[in-house]
Amino acid sequence: MKGKNLQLIFGISVLILILTSAFALEAYAEELLVQKTLALWHFDEIQTPDATENENIGILGGNPPPTPVEGKFGKALSFDGNNFVYVPYAPNLYTPDEVTIEAWIYVTGFKDTPYNNILVIAYRAGLEWTTTTRICGISLTPCGKAAQASKAYLRGYVYTDKEHFNEIITIDPLIPLNQWIHVAFVRSLSTGMHLYVDGEEVKTNVTWGVKN
Repeated sequence: MKGKNLQLIFGISVLILILTSAFALEAYAEELLVQKTLALWHFDEIQTPDATENENIGILGGNPPPTPVEGKFGKALSFDGNNFVYVPYAPNLYTPDEVTIEAWIYVTGFKDTPYNNILVIAYRAGLEWTTTTRICGISLTPCGKAAQASKAYLRGYVYTDKEHFNEIITIDPLIPLNQWIHVAFVRSLSTGMHLYVDGEEVKTNVTWGVKN
């Protein structure tokens, strides 16, 4: 990874998206979670520190930046569709094969785009997007016109300069407005790509490439 760049970007497209990564776990369970997690942001304070020992601190961006609000567990950050949190390059975040992305979200509206991104991970050989070697992310697609949509489909995708673009989307629009929902995207080398809503795997279709 020498000379590579990595960015994690949260909440860059959803109109008003509140995320929190806090979990109501017993102390021993939370410790186990942290040990197996490359990065964990609770988004319960402005500095967005990493709850793991990897120290990948999130940086607030946009004018104005995301604002603190009441969350699912304590505080959270609210995004207006133009602001975001990003994490600069860090070797300990490199996931060349398998990856799991998860978040608690509370969506109050959608932007008129197929990709209302929740989180995007991008690896680049240089500073320009044209040097991107790998992207993976999880996003929402409004059901119908964004202004009238009350639900959204959940997408998960992986792009590499060797495997190209692979993406899955839920068969049904499972993400409602104004409700806390836990979402997750898993890419496994043995079983392919999977999407989860509130801890349950949901049925998906392949929109691009293959499911693995």
